[in-house]
Amino acid sequence: MQNSFRPQASIFLCATLSIVSTSATFALERVQPPSAPAVSNSSLTPDQTYLVRQMWKKYNRLGELALSKNQADLAIEMFGHALDEVKLLKSSHPAFATTYDGLMKAYAMQGRFEDARLAGQEGLTLREQHLGKGSPALVQNLMDLATLNKKLNRLPDEQIMLQRLAAIQKGSSRPVPGDAPKTASSLARVYLEQGKLTEAAAQYAQVVQIDQQKVPQDTVSAAQHLEEYASVRWQQGDLAESARLLAKALAYREGTKPDNPEARATLRNFARACALSNRLDDAAKSIQKLLAYDRMHLSPTSPDFAFDLSTLGLLKVAKGEHTAAQITLESAMDTQEKALPPDHPDLADSCSAMAQVNLAQGKLGEAEKLFRRSLQIKEKCHYPDVLKLSDIDGLAKTLAATDKAEAEAFLNKAQAIRLSSNAAVK
Repeated sequence: MQNSFRPQASIFLCATLSIVSTSATFALERVQPPSAPAVSNSSLTPDQTYLVRQMWKKYNRLGELALSKNQADLAIEMFGHALDEVKLLKSSHPAFATTYDGLMKAYAMQGRFEDARLAGQEGLTLREQHLGKGSPALVQNLMDLATLNKKLNRLPDEQIMLQRLAAIQKGSSRPVPGDAPKTASSLARVYLEQGKLTEAAAQYAQVVQIDQQKVPQDTVSAAQHLEEYASVRWQQGDLAESARLLAKALAYREGTKPDNPEARATLRNFARACALSNRLDDAAKSIQKLLAYDRMHLSPTSPDFAFDLSTLGLLKVAKGEHTAAQITLESAMDTQEKALPPDHPDLADSCSAMAQVNLAQGKLGEAEKLFRRSLQIKEKCHYPDVLKLSDIDGLAKTLAATDKAEAEAFLNKAQAIRLSSNAAVK
């Protein structure tokens, strides 16, 4: 889901698997993890059972030794032999899950993440059979599977693992492995990537609340989470709330290190949110600070410089300074048209602002073209309906004298969006 909000790089769940590139020399069929053995009585004598268990332990230790030396192919062979011993026992025990853990790590070392996921899932199933689905002993297994599903872009499966992990971390009466705040933020990020904005917003609200207990120890993570939450609120069309969250993130960023790319990116988004939500004084102060830096350090043809000029143009339109806005927006759009694809979200607000200028100057034909282009970009980039209102209202005005039927249709659409937005607020 794109828009003119420029998100920071997200902080995701830390990988719990060691990923080392190496080439496998054993066929997958030889060691493909079988289903976890069901509980049953073995036909072996007690002495034979003892010897088979000892062999399982031996192969397991050899597999772990091979892993410690990054010998993934040898580890896979040893863990495969360990599983063969498990089959002879015809019984089930949670300790056998360690063999699947080893296979999972060995496959991951080779970059065979799907095979690693399947092995990890077998280990999880085996533990669940004996320990229950809410056992704290499952935490590391769930963390590993969440990481693997993320690498495989299996967002729904990653979501399930993170939800289970969060429930165990929250419900356990004693400390368990894993970082509960990191799990919470990873789950919020998964919701966001799936376009589940309501769930993402609720989850980020929890993350931000957790962060308050860690500040000032970890202001970097707190700022990152506030920015991600602000992005969600932006995509929901609540620019005022987005601006409020960005202001808090900016305070953390600038308090740690004022002159850095992350702080400027946050300031850039804050200025845009203020310009679009009628916080004109805050927008003016922010954009002046950005442009002072841009003129010293950026090329006039930089997309970031153009983005800031576009925000200045939005501010001048809001103040009714249409001539000054036109000059600023022409400069911004000249760079954006050359440096960006024709449907890039940065162009949407520029087109909309220039359309407002043309509308104020009575250039209805030019205004109509720009409003339509802005609306087309916003629809393609899945902007929330409330952020399309300026274009829809503008088209209703530009078409009033030439196409009353279409103008009426736009008016009705605008009214429906406002009613829906008011209902959502209530």
